[in-house]
Amino acid sequence: MDAEDVGRRRRRIVVQGPLAPFADGLREDLAGQGFSPDTIVDHVHRLADLSRWLVERGLVTGELTSMVVREFQQERRSVGVRAGSSERALAPMLGYLRRLGAVPPPAAMAAVTPVDVLLSEYRRYLEDERGLAAGTVKHYLRCARTFLTGLPGPLETVG
Repeated sequence: MDAEDVGRRRRRIVVQGPLAPFADGLREDLAGQGFSPDTIVDHVHRLADLSRWLVERGLVTGELTSMVVREFQQERRSVGVRAGSSERALAPMLGYLRRLGAVPPPAAMAAVTPVDVLLSEYRRYLEDERGLAAGTVKHYLRCARTFLTGLPGPLETVG
């Protein structure tokens, strides 16, 4: 066994609980997106932490709503865990689980106007597909709202 094999074994995280069946798929998905091995390890650690947290609360994968994710983040921050507690840090893992349909889609505010509908879809894209930080998403949405509300005439959604 060479040093690279030892390193791989050391990086192998065992995920237990309701998210365990998704660990290998997450590894493959992230590797396919070009994530480095160390970054993949970080994301699988987050998956393991979240799965353990779900077990402690008696929750299953399908109950991993946006509100539950926020509770997980708040609890981690309250005990001093900063790394891996942001929306951006959890986005690749949650995006993978949502694409599989294993967890509910992110909660969306009730969109009332065509602008609200478009901004809601844009928010989902920025969070899930791009994995942007909450502050960046907020800034982009503010700019997009300013642009859209400044357009002459009504904004029609394509349906």
